[in-house]
Amino acid sequence: MAAKPITTQMIKQLLLMLHQGKGIKPTASALGISKNTVKRYLSLIESHHLDINELLSQDSCILESYFDQLNNRAPDPACAELLALFPDYEKRLKEPGKNLLFIWEHYYKPTHPQGYSYPQFCFYHRQYTRGQSASLHIVETPGERMYIDYAGKNIHYVDRSTGEIISCELYVCLLAHSQFTYAEASRSQRKECFIASTVHALSYFDGVPQAMVPDNLKSAVTKASKYQADINDAFLDMASYYGCEVDPARSLHPQDKAAVERAVNILYTRIYAELSGETFFSLEELNKAIHACVEVHNDTQFQRKDTTRRRLYIEEEKMHLRPLPEKPYCLREYKTLKVQKNNYILFSPDNHYYSVPCQFIGLDVKVSYTDKEISVYYAGQRVAIHRRTHAKGQYTTVPEHLPKEHQMVAGWSNEYFSKWGHKLHLIIGQYLDRLLAKHTYPQTAYKQCLGIVNYAERANVSIERLITACQMGMEADIYSYGYIDRVLKGKRDLFYLEAKKAEAEKQEEPVVDHENIRGQSYYKDLFDQSLKC
Repeated sequence: MAAKPITTQMIKQLLLMLHQGKGIKPTASALGISKNTVKRYLSLIESHHLDINELLSQDSCILESYFDQLNNRAPDPACAELLALFPDYEKRLKEPGKNLLFIWEHYYKPTHPQGYSYPQFCFYHRQYTRGQSASLHIVETPGERMYIDYAGKNIHYVDRSTGEIISCELYVCLLAHSQFTYAEASRSQRKECFIASTVHALSYFDGVPQAMVPDNLKSAVTKASKYQADINDAFLDMASYYGCEVDPARSLHPQDKAAVERAVNILYTRIYAELSGETFFSLEELNKAIHACVEVHNDTQFQRKDTTRRRLYIEEEKMHLRPLPEKPYCLREYKTLKVQKNNYILFSPDNHYYSVPCQFIGLDVKVSYTDKEISVYYAGQRVAIHRRTHAKGQYTTVPEHLPKEHQMVAGWSNEYFSKWGHKLHLIIGQYLDRLLAKHTYPQTAYKQCLGIVNYAERANVSIERLITACQMGMEADIYSYGYIDRVLKGKRDLFYLEAKKAEAEKQEEPVVDHENIRGQSYYKDLFDQSLKC
């Protein structure tokens, strides 16, 4: 075991006591060191012919350098041999279940039975790893990096309706140079929540840094790597939207994001401790309290700097951030679907159908979707876009996507036929409205409406005749294509007009009141009965 080093002040006391003529034993007893240590220092002074008075007049650092060789004795050969074994032992320590005791018992002791004991083995291992664990101080450039992490301890609120305690994650994010911090509670670490929290953080910072440094959670990194990690597609898409690089921290290397690790430890006091006596009944209510604590945190002065995080952010970092896009990012996810024979895709998350141009029937297309829109791509080109709807089993259609023969059918609706009929004539429009209203399921009447309005385009039927037929139907309270078809084919509309004309003429003649005259109502009833047959 290496000798315990003594401080420079103890060396000065030792020299002073030796100069005063005190013996080795009293000196060692007064300083609390061994007699051999006093002897070594005395031997060193004598062997180098050093003047004690001159040594006492030297600066502490210079005095310490004189005695460095006492503590830097030639290494023990057994120690040098052990240090040469440590690189191989370090590799074995990474294997499951292997620790220092296992290495000492199974690898070192069998080959070195007279070697070091286990405590000595551990001491030299600490000496070996001490130099390897040195960390590099990095000067953070303003606007360059943004660190992201989750706190290890959850925070919670209470569901007012059930009394259930809902556990939430605490998302923490900060700008590296100013350490300007944002934090919020989120329901989970899933990518939907993770990306939404990151978007909120960028909005709070009112700018975009050059790179984001997240931890290796699955929402950010699909496959971790020391040199080039595989970034989660959704998170990478969000970063690309903001024009930002993603540089994940290495696994098991918290020093890669030491700033946010320190921030989390501070926030345990400034958020968790501050809110420990309060009860919240919604995520929004909890986040409102968290944001208030974060504001206090950002306005609190550093312990070793005469400034605050907010002031440092405003004065040195904000101007180096790139501006935000006009609209915040919406999470975009992807699916590969096949276009069905009816030129629709079935979007399974909502069980809803969306139209795709008919030339892509039978092909696989890539669907990119957010909470508000659905985009369909083929060979890298967008071929359709729809507003997302969550109505299950329904169809969203762009008429231009359908074959020409289907486009007209796809556009059929009550309003479509009502407008068409009123455009032809008020009476035709009214007749179609009543025909559609008569049917509980109006789609069954669309073909009848089409047949009625198509009579207006026939050469052998004038628009006047169609108007008359519709007028006759409303008077008889009969609404169907079959009735209009029978009237026009049988030219009953012409008889109706003649009867109307004759009735008008008769009304101009003097009315004869006689018991043998049946009157006009009698013949009208007979005429109506014949039409119903």
